[in-house]
Order: sequence, then C-alpha cells, then structure tokens
Amino acid sequence: MIDRLAIPQPEFAVIQEYKHASLKEMHEGVNMGQGFAVIVGEGDGVAVVQHFRRHGHEAWVAGRVEASDQAKVTLTEEDIVWTEVA
Repeated sequence: MIDRLAIPQPEFAVIQEYKHASLKEMHEGVNMGQGFAVIVGEGDGVAVVQHFRRHGHEAWVAGRVEASDQAKVTLTEEDIVWTEVA
C-alpha cells in the first residue's frame, strides 16, 4: 500500500491531457516522476530514510506491505488499485 507519493512535475499533466490518459494509465506508463522505491523490512523504513537524507537525497516512508489473499498494489492518495501486472 503506497500512502504518500511525490508531487508529479507539471509536464505529466500536459502528457496526460495530450494522450487522453487516465491517472492509472499515467502511473503505469511513465511512473509520474516517482523515482524508485526501496523495500525494507518492517520497522527499518525510518533508518533507511535517515541514511538517504544524510547523503543528500530526498526520501520518505511512502507505504507499507500488508498481508492479503490477493496480490495487489494500492495508491491510497489516488484511489488506484492494481490486482494484476500492468
């Protein structure tokens, strides 16, 4: 579950309008400028964020892994759910 996204650069709104794409399609196709994610064990997120910040990088705990009977990814801010590979 991803709870906190980076604010996309304005160019993505232009691309979305030009392509007549949904927000879900934009996240699937161009990642909306989110950069990359580091998945770590439960309770390790804060230490990893501090490490990245000490080295001059912007970082935050963006979400969490939850047990589920179904494989899925949820962007809570956008109310988007993927239940299969895009």
